[in-house]
Amino acid sequence: MAKSRNTTEGQRKRLEAPSPSDRREKGTTGMNIAEFQAVTDHYKQDLREFFTRSNFYLAVQGALVYGLTTRERSDDDLDLVVDLGILILGIILCLFWWLVARGSHFWIKTWRKKCGDLSELYSEAESYHEAESLAGEHPWNSPETVTKHLPLLFAVFWIALAIALAYVRFQ
Repeated sequence: MAKSRNTTEGQRKRLEAPSPSDRREKGTTGMNIAEFQAVTDHYKQDLREFFTRSNFYLAVQGALVYGLTTRERSDDDLDLVVDLGILILGIILCLFWWLVARGSHFWIKTWRKKCGDLSELYSEAESYHEAESLAGEHPWNSPETVTKHLPLLFAVFWIALAIALAYVRFQ
């Protein structure tokens, strides 16, 4: 058990940028391009994966909506079962989509902070840090923040559709 905790602490230490005084003591005050490049590559890859996953879930949700709204209907019980199945599947997929998006957003924020820390530590240019501080002040202007909450919008849609179906079917 202690081994896994040490691993987690070690992982956290690797994600933390060394302080400027640590860099001065070690004599590495210049720009470490390789380290900065590796971190920004991780950040960009997590960003790409976030939007790829979100697009996949969005396509599946769209297919479910299309399937539910365009199929032929009758008044038998099988139609009710199929409708409920699609609605329940849509809600479950929204939950998974939201959890995946939330986890991905955590790593995007982590790598973004690491990029900012390294940029501030190694570079005299303030552009990266200034841009990231603006993103922190206005999180809803960030596409990944908006996309992270898209599953919640779909969940509200599925729940409203379920209520409407119940109302029409059992009135």
